[in-house]
Amino acid sequence: MKLLTLFLLYIFLIPVAVAQNEPLSDLDLSELRWQNRALVIFAGDIESFKYQQQLRLIGDSMEGIKDRDLKVISIFEDGNSNMDGVNLSSSSVNLIRKRFEAKKNIFRFILIGKDGAVKLDSPETVSMEVLFERIDQMPMRKREMNQ
Repeated sequence: MKLLTLFLLYIFLIPVAVAQNEPLSDLDLSELRWQNRALVIFAGDIESFKYQQQLRLIGDSMEGIKDRDLKVISIFEDGNSNMDGVNLSSSSVNLIRKRFEAKKNIFRFILIGKDGAVKLDSPETVSMEVLFERIDQMPMRKREMNQ
């Protein structure tokens, strides 16, 4: 019975887990230009203390994140990197690491504007108040709020 249960779990759960971990087609950050702002967060892994702190701050402010057209891109040294929870291919991760000259296992928080330019680059966690204030001062965001 125990063997049958393990066999059924293997047949039904493993394909689901594998399907959920399929990489996204290559992401070029320029694809987001004029559509979305991006938060690129570098960390050693998903368990990194600063990454977990930042994730909690983001999680508490999802309405503001969505309202400001932000995509959250998490780049890890170990583990699956992702954009808004969807896994990224290793070639995408390598391109992003190269663009920002990311050092291994170092936390870094980068805000990229809709124009593709870096608007904020911090080695520390960033409060959502600071992030939203920075975004809300941008000319494009001011136009968005007026419409």
